[in-house]
Amino acid sequence: MATAFPQDSLLSISERPEFVKPLPEKYKCPVCGQVLLKPQQTECGHHVCESCLTLLFENATIAGSDNVRCPVSSDECEDLRNDGQSVVPDHRFRKEIMQLDVFCLNKENGCEYSGKWNTLQTHLTDCKFHMQDCQYAKEGCREKLLLKDFKKHMESECKYIPEECSYCKLMIPQIKMEDHHNKQCENYESDCPYGCGEKVERKKLPNHKRVCEKKPAKCPFAKYGCQYEGNRDQLQEHEIAEVTYHLRICVSGLASNARVSERPVMPSNMQEIMLQVNRQQAEQEKKLASLINTLLRHGHLIQNLDILQKRTYNEVLTVTNAEKTLSQRIAHMENDREGLTDDRVRGIEEKMGLMEVNVADLEQRIIMLEDSFYDGILIWKINDYYKAKEDAVSGSVTNLTSQPFYSSRRGYKMCCRVYFNGDGQGHTTHISLFFVVMKGKYDAILRWPFQQRVTLQLLDQTSRSHLEDSFKPDLSSSSFQRPVNRDMNVASGCPLFAAHSTIEKSNAGFIGKDKTVFIRVIVQPTKDKDDSNSN
Repeated sequence: MATAFPQDSLLSISERPEFVKPLPEKYKCPVCGQVLLKPQQTECGHHVCESCLTLLFENATIAGSDNVRCPVSSDECEDLRNDGQSVVPDHRFRKEIMQLDVFCLNKENGCEYSGKWNTLQTHLTDCKFHMQDCQYAKEGCREKLLLKDFKKHMESECKYIPEECSYCKLMIPQIKMEDHHNKQCENYESDCPYGCGEKVERKKLPNHKRVCEKKPAKCPFAKYGCQYEGNRDQLQEHEIAEVTYHLRICVSGLASNARVSERPVMPSNMQEIMLQVNRQQAEQEKKLASLINTLLRHGHLIQNLDILQKRTYNEVLTVTNAEKTLSQRIAHMENDREGLTDDRVRGIEEKMGLMEVNVADLEQRIIMLEDSFYDGILIWKINDYYKAKEDAVSGSVTNLTSQPFYSSRRGYKMCCRVYFNGDGQGHTTHISLFFVVMKGKYDAILRWPFQQRVTLQLLDQTSRSHLEDSFKPDLSSSSFQRPVNRDMNVASGCPLFAAHSTIEKSNAGFIGKDKTVFIRVIVQPTKDKDDSNSN
């Protein structure tokens, strides 16, 4: 696997290589003391780094002068002018420097390579000792690996490699799969919480809990004061065991709560039924008490216990049947009075509920249409930067995703994602900004993989000195292939997009007076009309 380096990566201050032999003084910059980078020759014959010379002129301008003294400061030195003639690039001298022998930039990691500086970049593209982040750093892997160890890590060590959830088919990092099953996956099957023995998908669990035969329910006599709750089998046992108690609270409740204005007039035989039930109850209680006293006084009557138990059971069963008949008649009268009104009210409420859902759906569609962009440029306004960052730090909302935007009316569908407390290498120190290719309506006629240059910007609301970064898609990355089995690809972008210390300065214009920030994403237009293939 080759690692690509920017063209000028070897010419930056942080990438100066170590020289095999001590560096001759003539190749050192008189300003920074390091090897000359892009050497510039003065009229007096001395050499200075291009970046160091630029800094000298900038300091002179601040001091109110157009010229600077040659940094060598010998007798033959002259003032340098910023006119493009006093100081010129020395390409011959630069080539001479590039012929010096240097060690690999990855020497500290174990690389023993040495060679001409101008061949170093070719070596670096295949250097097995280059240190880089795991491919799945965005998913949470914090490993930094030598290129030579990368294959082994990806094949047998990395626990963040996405794999397909066997239930919902989403790609989830291996180490997070168990948590995904236990908390998030809508298709994951778990045991019914009421213990009925069924395996139920999470998305179907609310409906199952409403109809489960093991669902706890209140006693049918709850409206008369009974507080017992249990499943169907438990309620049946409870009703048989608590006949006397239910009769008492039923009679008491009917006597105290009956109002002529609220209830229909009882049938003429209702009072007779109630009196009969009361009489039977009193008789059974007397018989039970008499049986207990008899057993205590006359031990020789124990042999008659089975006969007495059967007789008592039959009489209790008669009372139970009378109780059920009474409950059914009362329920029937209440349903006759309330049923019609309740049905009409429920019908109206259902229709109103459907109307509210339809209106909310239309409003959401209108908002999405008003905020959609079809020219490949997204302008994203985010309110209250500090609140969004606070939510990211606390972990309640780690990232925000923009509304979709499009390269054209029938083009690529895309969005932007921001981590205000950083992601990966930028965690806690930077804003991380990413570009995401989404599943679109016209993907079948578009050119894949996605190839357009992407520019990410944080807009300066005062001086227009915007922060920006841009990149060309890696055509081998899954982030830029056509989305098929998911709504959007893995995000790609800049974990170190902007440091908190830079954008939160009091004199910076990146956060408005109303605490808003603006993010702009620009996607390079395609040559094909409407982004579609011309074949």
